[in-house]
Amino acid sequence: MNEKGLSWINKKGVTKLGLRSSRDINQSEPFQHEFINIWSSESNTPYKPYLVVEYQENQKEESPWPMFRNNIRHTGKCSYRTTGGLPSVKWKCDTNGDNIYSSPSIGADGTIYIGMQKNSGEAEYFYAINPNGSIKWQYPMGSSVSVYASPAIDSNGNIFIGAYYSYVSYKDKGYIYGFKPNGNLIFKNYIGQTEIKSSPVIDSQGTIYIGTDEGTLHAFYSDGTEKWRYDIGKDIKSTPAIASDGTIYFGSNDYHMYAITSEGEFKCRFSTNGYIESSPAISEDGTIYFGSNDEYLYAIKEDNEGFNLIWKYFIDYKVRSSPAIGSDGTIYVSASSTWSPYNGYLYAINKDGSLKWKYYIKM
Repeated sequence: MNEKGLSWINKKGVTKLGLRSSRDINQSEPFQHEFINIWSSESNTPYKPYLVVEYQENQKEESPWPMFRNNIRHTGKCSYRTTGGLPSVKWKCDTNGDNIYSSPSIGADGTIYIGMQKNSGEAEYFYAINPNGSIKWQYPMGSSVSVYASPAIDSNGNIFIGAYYSYVSYKDKGYIYGFKPNGNLIFKNYIGQTEIKSSPVIDSQGTIYIGTDEGTLHAFYSDGTEKWRYDIGKDIKSTPAIASDGTIYFGSNDYHMYAITSEGEFKCRFSTNGYIESSPAISEDGTIYFGSNDEYLYAIKEDNEGFNLIWKYFIDYKVRSSPAIGSDGTIYVSASSTWSPYNGYLYAINKDGSLKWKYYIKM
């Protein structure tokens, strides 16, 4: 006790605060995320208690968009209302003419993280941008670095990206990076002589998964130490998605959609007739949606026997984009023709595989 009658009892929080009083203070241990009221022994009488303490475990603020397609199932569903008129430009941030191929991720404090690509021989940066459009910090990646994929942000606010250097002896060299929210480098680990166009995804245990063009799915601990790798021998441009049981799904240029356990063990695979550059999206009931260069959108589901085809919808174009799933279960995907890549359609497909509508997009 100090002279004011208050003291810290312990760091774990039985009561957190104590009051010097002749009246008894009851103590209770908190359970997980419960809050606990602690009051004087007279709280069951007509008299008001001298002290009420509410204990609650501190909860970390969540990121509004921490990775590619927002969540580990890659549904692409936004929790914010975006209707109410046509969008307008709020700000623009000058990145010195860098090419932007990746989509941004957003931290809990609103910071926007995005990678760029420069022309051969020019310096490259990874950017953190404030919500008002000003540059918060930029990390020098080196010359002729390509960051095609989206960053992923873990529960501690750390940021992870994949990048490759195409200038080294004309051979691509791939790395995975980890950054603190303030821009300090946690690690830079060499992955292989490969391009990286798959975005990292982080599971509930903090394990980071990322695919490479040399045909390897890597799993890393948050300190950059490799946990395991799984080789299939063909490009993995598809970003992995993670189901509720921890199963990892991703497509490959060997025409297959794969299911791998969180420990790196093969479960099953599903065959198509084209490259799978599209990243899978997993619905709440476990249905997996993805596109293929064979011009179909697929809906499949895994059981104890392997993958089962639920339906496939003929798009008439190579489906390289990744599906998004609406709150009503509608699947949205875009596709364009090879000979006119800037023109195409946005499709809305019902859960039963029938066409809801399609909209022609012309650039």
